[in-house]
Amino acid sequence: SEGRAKKQVRTLEGGRKLYTALGENLAAGVGILLHARHVRPNNKLRRFSDRVAALGFKVHGCKLRAVAAYVPHAGYADELREATYDQLRAALTQARRAQLRTIVGGDFNTSLGVGRRGALSHDFAAGHELCISNAGVQQQPWADTWKFESSMGVRRRINYIFVGARLDTVMATATNALDLGSDRRAVRAKIRITPRRPRAARPKTSKL
Repeated sequence: SEGRAKKQVRTLEGGRKLYTALGENLAAGVGILLHARHVRPNNKLRRFSDRVAALGFKVHGCKLRAVAAYVPHAGYADELREATYDQLRAALTQARRAQLRTIVGGDFNTSLGVGRRGALSHDFAAGHELCISNAGVQQQPWADTWKFESSMGVRRRINYIFVGARLDTVMATATNALDLGSDRRAVRAKIRITPRRPRAARPKTSKL
């Protein structure tokens, strides 16, 4: 997420595709990078705004929706933050109605449970039954999960991967393996997807 590429769909080396949502606001923008093995002609990006976009795709026959989010930081008006969360709720509501398994990744620009902004992120996850994969020290050592280091040396988690109830998070951590060219570390999660079992066929009945 937090991508500033204007072209909405871009094919990269190896067949991967980058789907982006960016309008006139160059201080926003989100993106979703999809591996070549999951690229299909019917993969479509749903753009809710410069800060929220959703992409539908399949893995092992399971329908998923990936949602990218970039929540405004404290310097923006409260109305813009509330509007961004409304768009996130709309993306999750649509996914639930379509019975899609959901993954939300993004820069939420807040520490969970800290102040009003942190409570808003936590309540959003709880309200949509999302597991915050990289949320707590009980899951991973602090050294493996901090995302942003301020100029004063203060380290915080502000980027999160939220995973829907029908998915199983194997591990989640921050990583230096992906150079983002910024003061942020990337966050990654390994998620297990269990294919749905086919419904048992109903026995046929005949009228006598």
